[in-house]
Amino acid sequence: SLAGQYDVTRNGDRIRCRVVKAIPEAESLGTWHLLRDQLIDGDTLLFDLGNGTTEEWVIDRNGEIIDGNATDSFPVSGLVGAIAKDPLIRGKLCPLAEQSPNTDLIVRALRSGSIADIPLERWEAVKQQHIDEWWTQIKSYLLKAHGSTLQSVANVIFTGGGTELIRNRLPKQFLSPEQPQSASVRGMYAHYHSQIASGVVKFG
Repeated sequence: SLAGQYDVTRNGDRIRCRVVKAIPEAESLGTWHLLRDQLIDGDTLLFDLGNGTTEEWVIDRNGEIIDGNATDSFPVSGLVGAIAKDPLIRGKLCPLAEQSPNTDLIVRALRSGSIADIPLERWEAVKQQHIDEWWTQIKSYLLKAHGSTLQSVANVIFTGGGTELIRNRLPKQFLSPEQPQSASVRGMYAHYHSQIASGVVKFG
C-alpha cells in the first residue's frame, strides 16, 4: 500500500504529504485535464516528451485512455546523447579522448543557455541543429505511427520537459501548456482537488 506519510522533493521544492488513498493514473492525463477548457470536443492525441521515455495516448472526450503506451522512441535523453557526441561539445568537455561527456552538464545547458566556455552563439547553433534533427525524428515517427490518427482526432497535445525545446516548431493547431515540464503534475493535482471538493472522490 502507498498509504502513509512522505517527505518528497519535486522540482527543487520539499513537500511533506500524507497519502490516504492511491488512484493509479497515467501522469500525462494531467495535461489533458489542465487544457480541457481549450479542447475541441472529440478525441485527443497526447505526447509527453520526458527525459527517459515518451508517453503517447489517445484520449476520448471524457478523459478516458482509448489506446497508447510509453516508449523510448525519442526521449530528451536521446537528444542529450546526440549533443554529447557533437565534435565541438565533446572537444570542450573531454580534453582526454578516453573521457565521456557529462550529460548532466548538457541537460543544465539546455535550460541555462550556456555550457563550458563555448561562446553563447556557438552553443545556440549547436543546440538548435540537434533540436532540428530531433524534431525531424519526432515528425517522422508521428507520420509513421499515427498518420491516420492525426487526421481523425480533434486535438493534438504536446507536453513534458522536451516540449519546451520544440514549442516554436509545433504546428499552430497543436496545443502545449505553459511550463510543460510540470503540467501533468499540476493538472492532475487540480483535477483531483476539484473532485475531492465536489465530493466525487471520497476517502474511507
